[in-house]
Amino acid sequence: PPPRLPLFLCFLSLILLFVLHSSEAAAGSPAFLSDRRLPLPQVSTFAAAKAKGGTVPLAAEPTERSQGLGKYRPLSIAPGKRTVLAVDLLEGGDAYVPFCDGWDLQGRIHAAQIGRAGARDAAARREEEPGRAAADQWYDDGIPGGAEATGCDAVIFLQHAPVYTLGTGSDEKYVLDAAGAAGGGPEVVRTDRGGEVTYHGPGQLTVYPLLDLRGYELDMHWYVRALEECVLRALDAAGVDGAGREDGVTGVWVNGRKVAAVGVKCRRWCTAHGMAVNVDRRSLDNFGGIVPCGLEGREVGCVEDLVERSVSLHEFAGYMRNAIEEVFRLVLVEGGTPERTSVNRRGKEKRLGQNK
Repeated sequence: PPPRLPLFLCFLSLILLFVLHSSEAAAGSPAFLSDRRLPLPQVSTFAAAKAKGGTVPLAAEPTERSQGLGKYRPLSIAPGKRTVLAVDLLEGGDAYVPFCDGWDLQGRIHAAQIGRAGARDAAARREEEPGRAAADQWYDDGIPGGAEATGCDAVIFLQHAPVYTLGTGSDEKYVLDAAGAAGGGPEVVRTDRGGEVTYHGPGQLTVYPLLDLRGYELDMHWYVRALEECVLRALDAAGVDGAGREDGVTGVWVNGRKVAAVGVKCRRWCTAHGMAVNVDRRSLDNFGGIVPCGLEGREVGCVEDLVERSVSLHEFAGYMRNAIEEVFRLVLVEGGTPERTSVNRRGKEKRLGQNK
């Protein structure tokens, strides 16, 4: 018979390898930042949801701010040296973009980002373009095609038509009003971002930064904290007092109420999805149909209830643009090809325009 000791040692080695692999995975990005699609039942498939809305053609730095899931640290990069495409779909705050149209636009830019990153890495390995690898995700005179180049960093600003969205691992039990959604209420869509269920709709500013983090900070915890930092600075500019983080959870909170949510995706260090800020009271209308972010017993709030003056969505978007430029040390510029920026938009009572 074969000796038992070698077999036992082999079995023990396999167990040790499994334990080490599990511990390394646990030490990396938490579940809410996972880029993995889990085999969960679809509440609403992307293809079916997309068919309903049509197709989409192509300042002084603060001290470090701590939080239980990481820490924000200012970037050690000179400000104003890089330009990033700003895709503004707000139209003054009157346009509502169906969620899956915005998601499709994100997907097109994100896919181009990943393709560009792979080509760049291959060129850097062959040393064909020395010195180029750290900067070619930005729009400048050194990039062929200039501002018309595809696959470079971009930030999308928009306002969604009413929708409930779930992350890859979201629990459907937090959707309390699925029947209402079927009866004409907000649609329910499972996405490829991290985080639990949330609501998007009129009165809420949604921002999708599509960034290659190799040009900023290779740390997903830092990135989420940086998005929160953008919201904190924008709220301060709008006159909101007392905004901050809470240990153990993401987002921005004021007086115990969540004003902004963060949920992201990252693949090959290229980000998608982002943050949503409740600006006026319309943004709170449909939160009663869900347990926001799966946090039972917690309330949501909006900017309008926290300031003594009227702050429009368009005005707050300006504060967010300034904050993003400060935090990520970049300059947002308008531009891009029509194929990258055109989506379907819905007005308050009618469709404002459609691209086929």
